[in-house]
This record gives sequence, structure tokens and C-alpha cells, in this order.
Amino acid sequence: MDDSAPAVRSGGIVGVLAAAGIVAALMQTLVVPFIGDMPRLLDTSASNAWSSPPPCWPARCPSR
Repeated sequence: MDDSAPAVRSGGIVGVLAAAGIVAALMQTLVVPFIGDMPRLLDTSASNAWSSPPPCWPARCPSR
């Protein structure tokens, strides 16, 4: 009888992680050129382009 442990095959995991890393790098490369145009594309001001509260923020909501 052979009591040795079976060989672990990690090629699939390594391949998936490598593909995910490539996709993440490509997405960052595609987004960076648009950072300057984002306020115009989102129809907002540059100071408000990254974080804008919802239309009815609790401090500005009319009392109900």
C-alpha cells in the first residue's frame, strides 16, 4: 500500500489569481485617463464629483 499524500495541484488557483490581477491592472489603466473628464461626464462640479450626498440628506430633508 502507498500511504503517501496525493500531490496538491494549485495551477488552477494560480491561473485565476493571475487573470484577476491582469484584469484589475487593465481596469485601472482604462479609468485613469478619464479622471479629469469625470466631472463633465457625470454632469457635476469638480468639487462634488467624488462624494455627493443623496438628494435628501438628513440635515437638509424637509420635516415630515
